[in-house]
This record gives sequence, structure tokens and C-alpha cells, in this order.
Amino acid sequence: MAENASMFDAYLKEQNIALEKKENDDGIVYVVRELLPDVGPVAVVLLFNPSDRLVTVIAYQYLKIADPAKTRDVIELINVLNAEYTMVKFTAAADFVTVQVALPFNGNFTSEVIVEMVSVLLQAIREEHPRFMALM
Repeated sequence: MAENASMFDAYLKEQNIALEKKENDDGIVYVVRELLPDVGPVAVVLLFNPSDRLVTVIAYQYLKIADPAKTRDVIELINVLNAEYTMVKFTAAADFVTVQVALPFNGNFTSEVIVEMVSVLLQAIREEHPRFMALM
């Protein structure tokens, strides 16, 4: 297990936080499941890469673009949001919106930063969801 993931694992145990955990060749994955008011269920995945250089906090396909005719409007909103947000990035692919934060580390990992970025990502989803819904 990579050092950052080991430190995060220890942090979760200390804080008595239980998350789904999976290990594969690409690294270690933790899953945070939240039910957001007015949004619905959101799964946030924490991807720890084996090199300990990057942790990606991502809500894959959190929102379906049900009407393909709206895709252009959604992409325009995503461009606006990506200009407004520093850390959080929105993308659209395969008729879904994904939201992510990529955190580089170089010997300075702290679990609290990961927890804070999960919170930042969920807050961005909560705040921007009405703007997406206005387009749908």
C-alpha cells in the first residue's frame, strides 16, 4: 500500500470513519457515499495513485444529461464554472457531468486536506446543481 493511502487509512481508523475500500493495480480507492438534498445520491471516489504524488477526489457521472440537445448548454455552463472555481473542475462526457479535484503531493500529505477537498467538492455540487437543473 502506498504511504499516503496508509496514512489516510490510519486517519480513518482514528476518526472511526468507515469507507468502502478497494485495491487494484492503479492504486487504492475509497468511496464516500452521500445523499445530498435536492441532488440525490452522490458517490465520491478517492483515488490514491501508487506513486504517492496524486490523490484525485472525483464524483463520476454525478449528473445525467438526459436530453442530448442540452449538451452544448451544459458544456457552456461547465466552461463558466471551470473559470469560477480554482480547485474543482467540471467535465462532461458520455452524457454525464463529472466533478473532480486533483491534489498533488510531494512528501506533504495530510488526511485533513483530503477530507476538506471531499467537502469542497460536495459543496460545489450542492451550489451548482440548480444551475445545471435550470438548463435541463
